[in-house]
Amino acid sequence: MGKICPKCKHKQDDPRILGCEKCQVAYVDETELVTSFTKDELKIIASFLLRDWRVYVAASVGLLAPTFKSVLPLSRPRLKRVNRPQH
Repeated sequence: MGKICPKCKHKQDDPRILGCEKCQVAYVDETELVTSFTKDELKIIASFLLRDWRVYVAASVGLLAPTFKSVLPLSRPRLKRVNRPQH
């Protein structure tokens, strides 16, 4: 197996060059590069996220902010312009 840049996925052409010239990151073995999670790892990540109260706060703010943004203009009284005579 060859080595690959973890950022741009460019393969190592010359074994004497230790890092990607474009990204300035060291090459890693293709086997060491994590490309996906297993189902067990996803379950563990989800359980940590669901236990954290900050996730619920961020989700509720993200869902409620557009609602309030669209409701607030409806609740404000609109003032009619009255043409005042100029003296």
